[in-house]
Parts: sequence; C-alpha cells; structure tokens
Amino acid sequence: MLKHVVAAAVLLNLFGCHGQEYGFECEGDETCYGQYLDEVDVEHFICDGTATCRDIVAVLNCMEDACKTECKGDETCYGGEIAIDNAEKLECIGFETCYSLEFVATSTTDDGLEVKCEGTRTCHDLDLEVISGRVKSIDCRGTQACDETEWGDDAPLVGVEKVECHGDDETCDADFYLEDVADGFEFIVNGDHTAPNFDLYLDFTASAEDVHVDKIECEGPETCRSGDIRIDNQSGQTLVIDELLCKGFEACVYLDVIVESGAATIKKCVCDSKYACLCATGLEICEEMEGEWEQDGTEYLSCD
Repeated sequence: MLKHVVAAAVLLNLFGCHGQEYGFECEGDETCYGQYLDEVDVEHFICDGTATCRDIVAVLNCMEDACKTECKGDETCYGGEIAIDNAEKLECIGFETCYSLEFVATSTTDDGLEVKCEGTRTCHDLDLEVISGRVKSIDCRGTQACDETEWGDDAPLVGVEKVECHGDDETCDADFYLEDVADGFEFIVNGDHTAPNFDLYLDFTASAEDVHVDKIECEGPETCRSGDIRIDNQSGQTLVIDELLCKGFEACVYLDVIVESGAATIKKCVCDSKYACLCATGLEICEEMEGEWEQDGTEYLSCD
C-alpha cells in the first residue's frame, strides 16, 4: 500500500504542474506498477526501469502535435494498456519490455507512427491498434522480439512504408495485416531463422493510388522458412513488386506467394545460395529468375 501512495506522489510532481511542461516520466523499479491514469494531459510518456509501468492503464491526451511513448528496461510496460492521440513513436527496449502491451493510437501524426522493438521478447504478443492515421514503420530487433505478434489483426495497418526484422531465432514469427502500403514499401528480414511461418498480407483497396512494392528481402539461413505472402488486390491495377530476394541457405524454403485476387507480378526473383528457394510456390509470377528454384525437393527434404 505504501509503495502505491509514494508512486502517486511521484506522478503528481512529474506531470509538470505550476506552469511546467506536461510530461509523464516514471523512473525506478516498479515505481508506477499498476497505476491508473485517466484523461491525463502529456507531451510525452516515458517509463524507465524494471517493471516500472507494468500493468499500467493510461488514457493520455497529447498536448503537442506529436507525442512519443518510450518503455525502457525489463518488463517495463509488460501487460499494460496505453491509449494516446497524436502518436509519433512507440519505442520498447529491453527484456519483455512491452510483452502483451495493448497500445491504442487514437490518432497518429501525419508522418505516421514509428514502432521500434529491441530486445528479447520485447514486443511478444503486442496488441497494436490504430484508430485514425497510419503506421510508418515497424522495426523488430532481437530474439523473439516480435514473436506471436499480430500486427493489424483488429484493423489492417494502413500506409506502412517499411517492416524490418533483424535477429536470430523467431524475431518475427508474426502476422502482418497491411492495407494500401506506401509506394516503395519494403519488407526486410535478416538473420538466422528470423521469421519462420510469418504471414504478410498485402491488401490493396479500390481507392489505392500507388500499387508498388520495392522489395521483399530474406537474408540468412532459413530466415523466411514456411512464410506466406498473400496478395488481395482490389485496386484494378497490377501490383508490381520490384524484387523478391532470397539470400542464404534455405532462406525461402517452403515460402508461398499467393495471389488471392487481382493482378500481381514480381520483376526479379533472386535465389542466391544453395536451396534458397527450395519447395517455394507461387514464383510463376516472377518475370526474371536469378538462381535455381528447386520445386522437386531433395533426398532429405520433400516438397509434397
């Protein structure tokens, strides 16, 4: 009981009364654990320390054109619920920092929300919802950093420019539900067994103006093993993907490219390494193939 009374006093001082800037900064282990904040005015939201804002529930009003949310430390925002408008950035750095966090951007900046997850299981099972606006980028780095996260499951993420997954051992064993991605969209996976079983849903609506993807890149051993790329193109235009790059031993083994509706083409597919495209399907839409696309399996691996 004493801990929470002290924490409440700390919060009062940090909210910037007496003409100071509105800001929420909570530092120290478990300092703001389980706090409830309702309709609080802020210019930023920062939690730094072990379990500092674990299980926090916060409904925040951004007093600026853009507000950042930062969780730094082990389990810092684990299991919390945060809702904020004019969201500019969500940054989670540490061990299980934003594990099972529910983050709702009621609106984003015009440039879009940037999401960064760095550390072991940092954003495992993160629930991200954008009510108004768009997500600019998603950047996952570390072992299982974004494992079992369903990006855009509640409502597809609109206007995304780039998704990056860097690290070993299921950094992005995740689902990405994206709608009307930005012209020149990039999906980049780098590491060892980085994004096995990922699902990338690329949906283009009838109102989509730019139907163009720069590249989908998988670099590293088994980095995109058994992944799915699903295309639902309702734009009336042909989706053009400039490059599908598979670099590394079995980088894209069992990868499926599935065109569910509309027209799509890949200008160049690169299978650069032994068995890089082994047992992959759907590569018939590649206009140019560099390297070998093995469709019949090997002595030790069947494509059936």
